Amino acid sequence: MTKINSEVKLVSTTLRSGRFWVPWHQRYYVWKANEEVRDLLIDLEMAFDADKTCYFLGSIMLLEPTDSMPERINDGQQRLITFSLLMAALCRCFAEHPRDTGRESRALHTLFQQPDHDPSLSL
Repeated sequence: MTKINSEVKLVSTTLRSGRFWVPWHQRYYVWKANEEVRDLLIDLEMAFDADKTCYFLGSIMLLEPTDSMPERINDGQQRLITFSLLMAALCRCFAEHPRDTGRESRALHTLFQQPDHDPSLSL
């Protein structure tokens, strides 16, 4: 019998866990920048403008890792990949424009809610 557990996690915690495997039965990444991605970014902007401390991203179902396989994405692949791409783009932007040396540290601290002294904050 399959056991299902659920918990509330930050998307940054999920992404920080490392590698994911997309099972063969999942569709390809199909979100379009001017449709679903734009809608997600507008939702995030509205939450930010409303000074929300929490934003419900939606359900993401991950299957436990095994000895031979990392976590598998069973649901939420489009959102998880989109956030991963967004974080990568922000990190690249910070790396390419290092005018304010503390800026990227503060931004990554905000994005990933890590302690300021965490060495993984540096690019």
